[in-house]
Amino acid sequence: MVYIIVFALSIIFSSCSTVNTTNLQGDSINNHIRYLSSDSLQGRLVGTDGNKKAEDYIVKTFKDLGIQPYSPEDYLQTYKHKTLVFNNNSLISIANENKKQVSFTYGEDYLESAVVQDSYMCTVTNDKNDINMNDSFIVLNNNAEIGNFISKAKGILVKSETLKKYTSSAREKGTPIIQISEKMYNYLSNTSNLSVTYNCSYSTKKFDANNVIGLIPGSKHEKALILSAHFDHVGTVGDYI
Repeated sequence: MVYIIVFALSIIFSSCSTVNTTNLQGDSINNHIRYLSSDSLQGRLVGTDGNKKAEDYIVKTFKDLGIQPYSPEDYLQTYKHKTLVFNNNSLISIANENKKQVSFTYGEDYLESAVVQDSYMCTVTNDKNDINMNDSFIVLNNNAEIGNFISKAKGILVKSETLKKYTSSAREKGTPIIQISEKMYNYLSNTSNLSVTYNCSYSTKKFDANNVIGLIPGSKHEKALILSAHFDHVGTVGDYI
């Protein structure tokens, strides 16, 4: 996304005499991309220092290019943003038949897709016909199977090739869905008499956030071309960016 927006800007601005395109040529484009996607911005989650650094960088770049602010006062359009703050990074823990906890890491071995605030312990099952399904986390091989168990199982553990972070994973009610790595899937699939402790607690944080808006006047003002992209992302996942 960062590459597409910078590349598109370079094409559009090159035909605009009011814009200084010196900073959108050759290696400078790659420099913009490298900075905005760098680990130093910590995933650019809205409300974090990394997101503010990205915001400041885009404002400075707009100024350097000679792009006017959309409003007379500023490039920034403030809006109210709401995000969820999870109170812990454990979410689930797995124990074997001897009640010994098995080590799996949040962000590396598992990650939430959909969660509800709740706390309980139940069994883990691989049996899709388990008569105790409503009190078990079912282990599934792929996302295509989720629909068959969304209202039957206590929770769902589904194998994913890549764990994907979502910023809107919380639900008021429903079945928790947890992505798991192939390593975790293999263990759960080949080990019997396992239990899972599910513990999800979060709070809602509201704060002011900003869009960055620039304006390039055209010869005709009846219509406008809007070019937009997110400069925020999903932040960090455990110790991973």
